[in-house]
Amino acid sequence: MAALAGDAWAAVRMSPGSLRLAVPAGRSLTLLVRSCTLSAATALLCLAIGTAAALVLLAVPTRLRWLRMAVIVPVIVPPYLHAVAWMRTAEGLRVLLRRAGLALPPFQGFGAALWVQVMVYAPLMASVALAAWSMVDPLLVDAGLVQGSSHRVLRRVILPLMLPVLAAGTLLVFVLCMGDLSVPSLFSVNTYALEMYARFSASGRTADVTLLAVPVVLLCLAALTPAMRSLATVLSTPSAREGAVASAWRAAGAVRAGALFGAVVLGVDAAGLCGSLLAGAQGATWAAVLDALPQASVSLRTAGGACLVSLVLALAAGPLVAAGNRSARWTAAFLLVPLALPGPLAGTGASLAGVLAGGLWKTVAPSLLLAFRFGPFACLMTGARLARLDSATTEAGRLFERRRGDYVRRIWLPTLGPVLLAALLLVAILGIGEVSGTLLVMQPGQQPLALAIYNYLHYGGSGTVSALCLVLLAGLLALMVPALFLWNRGWRRA
Repeated sequence: MAALAGDAWAAVRMSPGSLRLAVPAGRSLTLLVRSCTLSAATALLCLAIGTAAALVLLAVPTRLRWLRMAVIVPVIVPPYLHAVAWMRTAEGLRVLLRRAGLALPPFQGFGAALWVQVMVYAPLMASVALAAWSMVDPLLVDAGLVQGSSHRVLRRVILPLMLPVLAAGTLLVFVLCMGDLSVPSLFSVNTYALEMYARFSASGRTADVTLLAVPVVLLCLAALTPAMRSLATVLSTPSAREGAVASAWRAAGAVRAGALFGAVVLGVDAAGLCGSLLAGAQGATWAAVLDALPQASVSLRTAGGACLVSLVLALAAGPLVAAGNRSARWTAAFLLVPLALPGPLAGTGASLAGVLAGGLWKTVAPSLLLAFRFGPFACLMTGARLARLDSATTEAGRLFERRRGDYVRRIWLPTLGPVLLAALLLVAILGIGEVSGTLLVMQPGQQPLALAIYNYLHYGGSGTVSALCLVLLAGLLALMVPALFLWNRGWRRA
């Protein structure tokens, strides 16, 4: 960040006219409006679909409660893998319709990008809606049922109580879409994030990218700032609370129909994703899978370095976030900044820092970039867990500590350890699938799986893409399962 700011300031001093890049006009304004439209449409559709699907998941029998946890699994799949799946699904539909004498237009353009992005983030919004429901007092809902119908209770009690968390999730989806370039580029939709990457690739001037990114950063910060309190509330809600007291409210009539539609959309998303990737596995060969192992090693090494840096950040910033005073608010606000930076801008900053520092920095730049982008999640999750530590237990542990380290070994590690490990696994999951930033900082010959898949999607090689997708998906699932287990275990001790 300091390198970007200094470089941009030097460029403006040398050429004051370059400051015009920070004010959208002409083509840049068109791209900004298009990006905002695509991101806003994605966020609102995900809000509707995710909330509706959550209403169905709330009513599932006890033996199917695992579906509430399973809904988060598609979130770990990177957006470009969703794009691969839906490209194959659309091509299969085109072949079937062609045999029936019907023509289906190519799966490209704004509509295709919007559909894929909705399929990417709708499960995330369903999880946010479930978290929002877990914070609704069921006694209030049941009291409302005594006075009115289920429709009125939904409108006057449930949705107002869920609204802050739902708004936070919607704004988060908006920010994630604004910074992503993988899905729009694969469907030939030129967006503002893609323009930043293209400008840097063409000119190599990092100052141009920094100035060009000013409107997006301001928009993202404006979206994240009001959502910060609700996001912290979501992170601090233990999953053990869900289902502790069941409400008698159930969706009825048109609400039930809409909820079923949302659940069907999520089911179609999961079926299309799994079916397309499994069908593509037929084109994968063991030779291609073995050839992908060196790239998998690069991904794991880079993500492992990011986890180590994020561990230090979480242990340092987590207690500050949990303090609940002014310094906690300033720390949380500072952690918002990396989340608001688009991937191409973060990658440009890491590349510029590598040029200035040289030497070892270029080697560790990818890991530091991933820690910069995703480490704040680990800090917020750690701070949320520390904020819910029982003060009486912690004080008693410190007071009756017999030997140095007893408090850390018997209270602090068993309580915080599972959540901290889950946070680091989340950093690894997000880092392994990241493309927008690492595209600009990876050294020649050090290509991770995500970049290999992204490049092959542009230049062909379906069998190789299938093999790489299978290796990547297997690795992400192997990290996701213990992360969910550790997260639940950590909150059960709350």
